[in-house]
Amino acid sequence: MHWLTMVGVLLIAVGTVCTYWGVELRYRGRGAEGASANAEPTQQDGGGGLREEHRQLLTQTKMIQEENARLRADNTTLALKHKRTEEDVEVYKFRAHELQQTLERLEKKAPNAASATATVWPVSEKTPGPSVGGKPVEPSRAETMEEPDEGESEMDVISRLQSLLAGRDYAALEEAASEQVRRNPNWMTPYVYQGVAARHLGRRQKALQSFVYVVENGAGDPAWSQAERALKLMTSGIQDLAEKNDWEKLAQSCEKYIVQEPDWSLPYYFAGLAYTHIGNKQKAMEYLTHFIESSPDDPETPRAERALRLLKTNILELQRQADYMALIVTCEREIAGDPDWMTPYYLLGLAYAKLGNAARARENLELFVRRAADDPDYENAQKLLESLSP
Repeated sequence: MHWLTMVGVLLIAVGTVCTYWGVELRYRGRGAEGASANAEPTQQDGGGGLREEHRQLLTQTKMIQEENARLRADNTTLALKHKRTEEDVEVYKFRAHELQQTLERLEKKAPNAASATATVWPVSEKTPGPSVGGKPVEPSRAETMEEPDEGESEMDVISRLQSLLAGRDYAALEEAASEQVRRNPNWMTPYVYQGVAARHLGRRQKALQSFVYVVENGAGDPAWSQAERALKLMTSGIQDLAEKNDWEKLAQSCEKYIVQEPDWSLPYYFAGLAYTHIGNKQKAMEYLTHFIESSPDDPETPRAERALRLLKTNILELQRQADYMALIVTCEREIAGDPDWMTPYYLLGLAYAKLGNAARARENLELFVRRAADDPDYENAQKLLESLSP
C-alpha cells in the first residue's frame, strides 16, 4: 500500500504542474492576440494619416498653381494697362505715309511756300465737277459753295478723314469727304474717302463714281493708286466675297484672277485669308508669303504678316478645339513677346468670355477695339464686347 500512495501523490503533482503550464500558455496566447489586435489599428491609423497628408499636399499644390495663374494674369493686366497709353501704331503709320505723300505733293506745287500748313483751298466756280463717261455727277450737298475753314490744311483734313475711317463712322466720313469734294473738286483724296464711305454704307454706284473719277482725272496724284486699287477690288467682286465671309467662293475667285493676272498681288492676299478660314494652312501660308514678298509696301502687307504669323502658332488650332485654357496661356505668351500684336488680345478676350470671366474678357476686348480698328476681327470683337455689357 505504501508504494501505491507514493504513486498517487506523484500523479497529483504531475497533474498540478500540467494544469499550471496550460493556464500559463493560454494566458500568453491571449496576450499575443491582444498585442496583435492593438498593432493593427495602429497600422491602420498610420495609413490614414499618410493619405490625409497626401490630400493636404495636393490641396497646397493646387493653391500654389492657382496663385501662379493669378500672378500671371495680373502681370498681363499690368502690361495691358501700360499699353493703354500708347497710340495705335498701325493707324498712325498709315497716317504718316498719307501725310508724307501729301506733303511731297504740296512741295511740288508750291516749292516757295513758307509752310505747307498754311495751304488755302482754291475755289473756282469754273472748275468742272466729277464725271463718269462724260456725264457730270451731281453733288450730294447744296450747290452753293462755302468758304473753307481758315487755317485748315490738307494734312489737317486728311487726318480728320482718317480718324473717321479708323473709327468706322462711315456716315460722318461720307459727309466730311463730300464737303471737301464740293469745296475743292480738283483735290483727288476726298473722292477716295467718299467712295470708301459710300461702299461701306451700301451705295455701290456712288462709290464706283468716286473711284472712276479719280482714275480718269487723277493720273500722277497719290490718290490715284488707291482709287485704282479700290475700283479693281469692287469690280472683281473679291472684296464683296471677303466682307460676306464666303471663303470657298473667295478662294476660287482669287485663284481665277491669279491665273489671269499673275502680277496683280491682292488676290494672293485674299486667297491667303480665304484658305486660313477654310483650314488649309499650307495653301494659306504659300499665298500670304508670295504676297508679302511681292508687295512689301502694300497697305495690306502688315495684315498679311500678322495672318502669316498667326498660322505659324497653334492659336487657330486651339480655338477650333475649344481648348480655352491652353489658348489663354498661348495668347499671354505671344503678348509678352510682342505687346503690339493685336490678334492675341481678341482671342484672349474670346477665351475668357467662353470660360465665364466677363471682366477679363471685357478688358482685352476693349483694348483690341480701341487699338485695332482696321483689324478683320474688329466687328466680331465689338459684337462680343456688347454681349458682355452688364
